[in-house]
Parts: sequence; structure tokens; C-alpha cells
Amino acid sequence: MTVLFCGGKHGYYGEYSEALYALIVEMADAYGPVRFLFAGEGNFDRFALQTVRELKRARPFVRAVLVTTFPLKHKFGNLFPYDAAVFPDRVRDDPQNAEIERDRWMADKCDAVITCSPYDAGRIALVCGIARARNKPIYNLYGALPDGVRKIETDKK
Repeated sequence: MTVLFCGGKHGYYGEYSEALYALIVEMADAYGPVRFLFAGEGNFDRFALQTVRELKRARPFVRAVLVTTFPLKHKFGNLFPYDAAVFPDRVRDDPQNAEIERDRWMADKCDAVITCSPYDAGRIALVCGIARARNKPIYNLYGALPDGVRKIETDKK
């Protein structure tokens, strides 16, 4: 299973740590090896990466993958805190729209999206829109207190 984290660049997400940890533990237990995709930008990605690293201590088979908008110079360099990095071909083919193409690539490759936002705008709207169009589940941590994570139903057209 491949899960994409998509959230805001600003904001504090610490109050959602228990809800996020419970959700990713549930995914790891249900699907075994889970690959988590990160753009590596903003506070939500940092928060989610920290939570995945905590889970990795208990379940070493989970992977944190950085999806870059530029080629890495050192192929075998230290990627810590990520386990791997990917530079998608579509980003290489359209460098002027690197971030948009990276986000589209991640939305195409994922099986589910985890976000934390009261609204759909910008990158969140792009990624969630692609996920909805492909009937992929979207889990929104926003408003998850205290009664758990809200799953947004995909649109059936």
C-alpha cells in the first residue's frame, strides 16, 4: 500500500499526533509493508514524517519516501530521515511545473491520501481532486479530536 501525505506548509499539527499514529498503525497492520510518500515541504510533512519514524521503530517494514522536484546529486548519499527518494520522469520532462507534476505523480501512485485541512485549496485541492476522481480514500485529520479520523467518501459519478 502507498499512502500520500498532503497538508499545509504552515500551522501546528501536534494535537493530531495520536489520531495520525492510530491511523497509520491501522494501515500498517492491515496492509503490511506501507510506503509513505512525502513532498518534504512544510509543517504537515515534517509532522507526518516524525510520526512515521516513530512507527518504524515498532514496524520496521514501513518506508518513508521523499518525492523530489530535482535530481539528487549523490545517488547513494544519506537520505535520513527518509528511507528512499524518487525523482519522477514527468517532473524531469516539465521542470517549469515541477511541483505540480510531482504532486500529480504522487496522487497517481498512491492508494490513499492523508491530509489535515478544513478546506480544499492549492496543492491539497489538486491532490484530493485526483484521488477523488480515481475513487481513492482520503483521510482528513482535521476535526479528528476527540472522536477519530474522518474519512472523506470518494465521489461516485
